[in-house]
Amino acid sequence: MKISSDCLRHEIFKEEFQFQSANVCNSPELLLAAIANPSAILRGYMFAEKASVLKKRSCFTISDAEQTNDSVSALETFSRSGKKNTDENQADNTFFKKETIGEVQYACEGFVDLRELQFISLDEIFDRLAFNSDYYPTYKTLLQTKIPEFNAEPKYYQLKNSEVKIPEYGILFSKENIVFLTKELFKRIFNINIIKSKSYAKITKLEYKLVYDCTVDTFYNDNDWITISSEKDINEIDFEPELYFVEEEKETSEKLREMITAAEEAKKLKNKQEKAKNNKKTSAVENHDDIKEKNDLNNETETSETQNQ
Repeated sequence: MKISSDCLRHEIFKEEFQFQSANVCNSPELLLAAIANPSAILRGYMFAEKASVLKKRSCFTISDAEQTNDSVSALETFSRSGKKNTDENQADNTFFKKETIGEVQYACEGFVDLRELQFISLDEIFDRLAFNSDYYPTYKTLLQTKIPEFNAEPKYYQLKNSEVKIPEYGILFSKENIVFLTKELFKRIFNINIIKSKSYAKITKLEYKLVYDCTVDTFYNDNDWITISSEKDINEIDFEPELYFVEEEKETSEKLREMITAAEEAKKLKNKQEKAKNNKKTSAVENHDDIKEKNDLNNETETSETQNQ
């Protein structure tokens, strides 16, 4: 028995991020209202626009919740009778079976990628443009109503230890913002309450730990796990997250971006010229074939007239 990860993710964010439709792109105000909130930042999103795609990758991964106890299902047979049926091809009574599982305990694993969480790109260079930077003042105002200490401004950043030395334009959350967003995610997980017509599931225990080296400190390492029993425990969470991005000088970054843009424009112009040249060659060959075909037709006509004479 299991509860799928898609079902869990839906239950975590269903109260605050209820839709994901391309129709919101028709209104910048509606789009910003949809993405300028903790749920959208944590869950991620993708909206297709005419010129580009706006997207934010989710920082949160969760596995299927699989059964951990020894509950065994019981299969029962039931019958239901109805009024007398005159159709000889249909029975008067209905027999059906019902499977009852009883109380089942599940367990799942997940992680929060703090590197993915702390940065929002306002740049198309790495194909992860989250929203148009022209609307940042409105985005900031909306997000400040949900994240009280948010006060970031767009700048150029470089991923630490990256071999690709290309600054990316975007906003970087502060350490306080990262802790706040992590708490918000834990609250949503802790309040999972799945209700179906004949069953339900809820969270009974949540454990977490801060991992600095995932090759050494794994899920199967029993050390440093902290248990959450209430929202009060979540509110008391405090840790020092690592910042994976460093700020770059604006002037140097813009010069580098101008060089990259100029190289891209030169490449596009070269491709356009080569395409025009190839089209010209193709047109010349087609004209030559048309002239040859016309001459051959004229020669055939003259030969036919000579034979008739």
